[in-house]
Amino acid sequence: MKKLLFLSLLFPSIALAQSPPPPPATAQVAVTAADMAYHEAFRLLASGDKAGARAQLELILNSYPEDPLAARAQVVYALLTPGAGPQDKIVSGEQPTGLARGELVAVQTLHGVALGIETSLILEVDDVRAVVALLLAGGGVGLTASLLYQSDEGITPGHTAALNSGTYWGAWHGGAMLGIFDYDSTPAAAGTLVVAQLAGLGIGEVLYRTLEPTAGDVSMATSAGVWAGALMFFGHAANEFDASAKTTLTTMLIASDVGLVAGAFASKYYPMSRSRSLVVDAGGIVGTLVGAGVPLLIQGDDPSATAVFGGAGVGAVAGLATSYYLTRNWDAPEDLALDLMVLPVEGGATVGLSGQW
Repeated sequence: MKKLLFLSLLFPSIALAQSPPPPPATAQVAVTAADMAYHEAFRLLASGDKAGARAQLELILNSYPEDPLAARAQVVYALLTPGAGPQDKIVSGEQPTGLARGELVAVQTLHGVALGIETSLILEVDDVRAVVALLLAGGGVGLTASLLYQSDEGITPGHTAALNSGTYWGAWHGGAMLGIFDYDSTPAAAGTLVVAQLAGLGIGEVLYRTLEPTAGDVSMATSAGVWAGALMFFGHAANEFDASAKTTLTTMLIASDVGLVAGAFASKYYPMSRSRSLVVDAGGIVGTLVGAGVPLLIQGDDPSATAVFGGAGVGAVAGLATSYYLTRNWDAPEDLALDLMVLPVEGGATVGLSGQW
């Protein structure tokens, strides 16, 4: 099907026969560098130089991201760059959003409450009023800090995802440590959780500042880590937990970390948006339920752990693979065949783009 896309707002009217007379000497004509690059991009596109046009659009997006033309340049760049997925910062460069701020505030407020609980355990507080005061203080600090953090610049979805995921992973590592090592006291165990959570939050900030991942990158890495740990758990469960609890937790922790790193690496070569990552996760969950449910239905009241959890592992892999394949075109635009058209209008012309997809 051939769909016609007119980008009349993307290019001002131009004279067909001759240039309009120059404005009076007293007129003020504000032409920015972004305007010049934008017009040059369409001039190059009209002459058939798509690479040159893309270079001009990149100049706008990289050098003048705050200019009002940047949003239009982003759309045109995406049309001229088949296969450019949401990982491409030029095409999908994340902007601060209110939703990202809301997610950060919600998670970090709960994180503050958890730190308040852990602090009461470290201090061995017995007074209920003091415990409640620590909870309120922790929640208040988390709420205030997350509201004020980068309040002027705003926060992007990728930044929020990195901070919140870092907190989750820190909590998971701290919790696993409680099972792997024998703690002599509750304060020491609570202290381990506090250090792990704050360390995870800090690592998330450092990784974002270093790599600048998108929300999709973080989601993909996190999902890979979670599923790697889950598959290790299914393996132990299918073997009826023959290994010790320490061995089980250690291998799950290692597997989840390996999956996390592998997912982060893969996100640079096989990127996906956060929405697609969630759909793939949903496919894995459905696959897990089907894989575990079929043996339960067949074996009835005396199911085999090997069959149930082995089926859950196989179903999870199948569900993830199937949903990943079915959503392969979820993010990336199709290869468009673009044509440039000049349509005459009164006093000039309007440029339009048509594409076959």
